[in-house]
Order: sequence, then C-alpha cells, then structure tokens
Amino acid sequence: MSKINTILAGSIALASMPVLADTQLNNYTAFTGYTGLFNTPNAEVLEKGVIDVGYNNQLDVRGQAYVDGHNYIFSAGVFDGLEVSGVIASNTMHDNMFAEGRGQLRDLSFNLKYQIPYIPKEWFNLAIGGKDLGGAANNYETYYLAGSREWNDFRFSAGFAVSDRATGQMDGAFAGIEWQPLDWLAVQVEHDADAVNA
Repeated sequence: MSKINTILAGSIALASMPVLADTQLNNYTAFTGYTGLFNTPNAEVLEKGVIDVGYNNQLDVRGQAYVDGHNYIFSAGVFDGLEVSGVIASNTMHDNMFAEGRGQLRDLSFNLKYQIPYIPKEWFNLAIGGKDLGGAANNYETYYLAGSREWNDFRFSAGFAVSDRATGQMDGAFAGIEWQPLDWLAVQVEHDADAVNA
C-alpha cells in the first residue's frame, strides 16, 4: 500500500471516530413536568444550571380523565443530580378565576427528582422523585423510583410508582424505550402502568 493510501485511510478512520462513539441522548420533559417520556419519568435529570420551559394541552382532570387544556412547565437543574419543576395547569386562559371562578380547573404543582449518586454511569442511573408535592390540593400526588440505561442510540427505563389516580396511570410498574437516531429526532414508547403511549 502506498504512503498516500495509508494517510488517506488513516484520515478517514479518524474522521469517522465521532460517528462510532456513543452519542449523548437528549433529555425531554414529559407532559407531567419531569424529564422522561410522555407520562413516565426516566432516571435522567437536567444538568445544573439548565432551565427548560414547555407547554402542552394534555390537561389531566384530577387523575380521572384528559381534556383539552393548558399546561405550562418550568424546570431547572438546581444542583448536580437535583431537578425541580413546576406545572401550572388550567382548562381556560380567558377567565379571571377570582371573579368568575365557577367551574374552572386550575392547579399549581411542584415536582422534585433526585438522581442517586455513586452509581457508575456505565451501569445505569437511578432516580427518586415526587410530583405535586405540598400545597393545598394535591390532585396529582405521585412518588416514584426510576432506573435508566443508555446503549448506543437507545435509552431503556423502568420503575415503580404510587399514586391515587382513578385512571391508574403511574400507579404500579412502568417502562419505556427511547430511540434517538438523530440529534433532532427521538422515537418513544412507554407503558405508564395504565396505557401504552407512542
């Protein structure tokens, strides 16, 4: 093999090394406010100093049904391994609740998730958390333990949760798979202890 062919082959091999390396998977905010899939958490947390703002229209009516509404989500990585988030949920944005409060649904919930340290990242991640902690009305109160493992472009998550929702969502074992073939594209499938979402 000539010297030019050797240099060319070596350059191509070095240029392709980043493609062969493990990719860093993105963390997405679930409809419920914590990092995860659709309705279930994974064991990942936002990095310290990262702030995420989101919106969706999947309004959970006190754990009994879903209607078209408004959820505003504010999340932040406060410390290494600690994520806090808040969700403002409402069925309308056009009424004054204090003057016309008849029949309105409005709730403010606080979420907390902590990733357990000292577990080697190449093994798996483990996190504990709670949704709708404190406050006057804990309509969505949920406590969970979640584990996640990344492999190439995939993240596998599973866990156990306890809640009093009439739908059965997040009350028992849950699991999910995320596949991120591109930086801007992810495919997710989960079982939230009640239904399968994709």
